[in-house]
Amino acid sequence: MRETHRFDPERARRLDSPWRRETVDPEGLLRNFEVAVGSIGVDLGCGTGFFTIPLANLVGKSGKVYAVDTSKELLGYLGTKSPPEDT
Repeated sequence: MRETHRFDPERARRLDSPWRRETVDPEGLLRNFEVAVGSIGVDLGCGTGFFTIPLANLVGKSGKVYAVDTSKELLGYLGTKSPPEDT
């Protein structure tokens, strides 16, 4: 079986850098998919949650978002972030 690329968890902060947020607007991008309150979403390869947290804000308390990643380190990093605000 061929090994796939794995992101180096030591570089996790780069995924949340101000430059990346200026270059890619996760909230705006997700709005293009017309995500509704109460929806269920999956962030595959969620990493540090760059899209996970904004998606959770869009689906609100009545929705659900599953964050999936093969890296326990990156999932741990995501777990240190504040939960979404009430919507």
